[in-house]
Amino acid sequence: MEQYALLKALSDAFGVSGNETDVIRIFREELGFCPHWAGDALGGGYAAFEADSGKPKILLVAHADEVGFVVENLTDNGFIRFVTVGGWNHLTLCGQQVVLRTFGGEEIPGVIGAIPPHFLGSGDNFNEKELFIDVGARDRAELESWGIYPGCFAVPAPNFRTLKNEQFVMGKAFDDRVGLLVIIELFEKLRAVGMLPCTPLAGASVQEEVGCRGARTLAALARPDLALIIEGPPADDTPGLKDSLRQGILGGGPQPRAYDKTTIPSVPLLKLAVDTARDKGIPCQLAVRRTGSTDASQIHISDVGVPSLVISVPVRNAHSPVGILDIHDVDWTVDLLVAMLQKMDAGFVRQCRLQ
Repeated sequence: MEQYALLKALSDAFGVSGNETDVIRIFREELGFCPHWAGDALGGGYAAFEADSGKPKILLVAHADEVGFVVENLTDNGFIRFVTVGGWNHLTLCGQQVVLRTFGGEEIPGVIGAIPPHFLGSGDNFNEKELFIDVGARDRAELESWGIYPGCFAVPAPNFRTLKNEQFVMGKAFDDRVGLLVIIELFEKLRAVGMLPCTPLAGASVQEEVGCRGARTLAALARPDLALIIEGPPADDTPGLKDSLRQGILGGGPQPRAYDKTTIPSVPLLKLAVDTARDKGIPCQLAVRRTGSTDASQIHISDVGVPSLVISVPVRNAHSPVGILDIHDVDWTVDLLVAMLQKMDAGFVRQCRLQ
């Protein structure tokens, strides 16, 4: 599938945590040229060119899920109270269109409503608990007749489009559908590279946004020697953020993460990323994060330990109904990974694993 069309398909797909089936299906279809697929019991899995080559296994993984909502209860007059799934800035939610999926699989459009300012006093503050979803039902009975009950999930309505500068695109769930795009395009390029000194595994995890749960099961399934986690983290190049702290700029290239509160990366892996980017003339921006977590938090401590590194494509407005990214960063990230994998032989893996 052409790059923009594939990113649109991934972005538009319904895939709130615990409901990633549609996203995984697209991922598997696009990697259909890989003859081997293995899946875990939560819904994640990985594709590979070969099942067992005897060479070091390098897991490249992005998470398939997105932040969203789950129905908490129904009101007598036909509105839906909900709980957020994953981390949200609730100020971005009022007036946003959503798609709610019933237990029967029907998708029903709606909008997140709130008390209008006309009915608020000057001292009233925003209260996220006052938010509700309106799908145009007359009462609770009508909601139930449509198959809507507590436990149904919802996501922001699909909104993918290119901007005036066509290198910039916007859409929902770029965290982390852009990571899936990078892995698919990477494996398409690897088909033409020929023999590699390692066995790359194209992984898609589930339930990252609610505690990196699928990373644990995927790591147990794949048992990799090293892992590269491909993410779509918040860009920090927008107004309101200090210029001196900018480490995730759209158009600044892939972003290897040197530290976050849950993962300290493998030093040889980090050095390989930075050195390879420099040697290939690929823009690169190192990040140290005070907050945040990724699938690396679980993968790097799985089994007896898996040296890991997060490499990211920055996304503006992450964890909101619509994000923005620069396609240049996608292409550079793919190029960087192609070059890195060609250097990941058994000797390098032993160095990373301190053996």
